[in-house]
Formats: sequence, structure tokens, C-alpha cells
Amino acid sequence: MATTIQLGQDWIAFHYGVREYLDQFEEYPFVRKLCDTDPYGDTIYHREDCQALQLEIGALLKRAKQKDLPAPPELIVSETPGPRNPDDEPFGWDGSVEFLTRLNGLLEAAIKTDADLSVIGD
Repeated sequence: MATTIQLGQDWIAFHYGVREYLDQFEEYPFVRKLCDTDPYGDTIYHREDCQALQLEIGALLKRAKQKDLPAPPELIVSETPGPRNPDDEPFGWDGSVEFLTRLNGLLEAAIKTDADLSVIGD
């Protein structure tokens, strides 16, 4: 299951496995708030929330690049039961840095344009 984080036409998938990984970082309350959004509903992040979240995402991104965090899962497993599924996605350090970089970019753009960021559930 993946929630979509969207700004205009730009978006990223926020898979359950990524959400579960990021939710462990208690020192980042806005990241945890993002992880706690309703996976079936829609949530809007206004400028102030985007600014606070961007500070935390930036800090996590820096730490991920230095591998100064618990290791992320190597694979984001799809919801389909069974052994290795073709829908499973590699993640690991590279995927973690890529996700955080893309999310940071969306947050930066939302702040710069004073636009709302949407978190859209399945």
C-alpha cells in the first residue's frame, strides 16, 4: 500500500515500508506526524507544516547520506503474499537518500510557491 505525497503534478509514493522505517525516529515529530497520516484519507500540509517537516527531512537526509541512522530495509515488500514479488522495490541506503531528497524537493517547492502539499491515501 502506498500513500501519495503530491504538489501539483509532482508526486512521490510513500510506501508502507518507508512509513514504518521513518516512524521509528522519535526525535523528529513532524516526520512521525507524516507517518501517522491516515493511509486511506487525504491530508493537507500548509506552509508552516511544510517548513517544520522540511527541517526534519533535511536533517534525516544528511544523516542518511552519512549512514548515521539505523539501516533502512533493503526491500520495500509489496502487499502481495508469497516469495519475492516483482512488485517489491529495492530500497536500502540509496533508496532512502533518493526518497528523502525527492520529498525535500517537494517541500522546498511548496514553501517557495506558498502551495499546500497533499498526502493522498489509497
